[in-house]
Amino acid sequence: ALVLVLNTLVFLLGQLMSGPPPDGMALLLSSPVAFAGLLGRSMIALILSLYWTGRGLGGRASLMQVTLLVTWLQALRVIVQVALLAIVPLMPALGGLVMIAASALGIWILVNFLHVAQETPTLGRAALMLVLSVVGMALGLTLIFSLVGLSPQGMTANV
Repeated sequence: ALVLVLNTLVFLLGQLMSGPPPDGMALLLSSPVAFAGLLGRSMIALILSLYWTGRGLGGRASLMQVTLLVTWLQALRVIVQVALLAIVPLMPALGGLVMIAASALGIWILVNFLHVAQETPTLGRAALMLVLSVVGMALGLTLIFSLVGLSPQGMTANV
């Protein structure tokens, strides 16, 4: 919960510094409760996806261990966001490079965390767990959105 609150506060501070959000995202990005809810659901989905995929591939991590590693990564994300808030107004190009480097480092850290927590024989198997988890989440969201009538263009007509 603390990580969610900190992420939301840093995000809102960034919004205050950068101005109003784009039209399509205004409702989601202007409400701290909506943002925190979306981030919380995303974290839960990632935790469950990593746990189930890990179990399916012979991993041994408990749900609590996976929860702790995702929470730790979100805490690191807060630190990166605070650094970006300081860097971007002064040097936007450097901010972009820092964001790319932090994303790559975050993926590398997650794969290594999965390798240790799931007790996989290789980093490659841990990377496969991550890829399959993300693909599974994308397919799951596509199914859920299609069942409720949402498409990338918005609401679809009921035929």
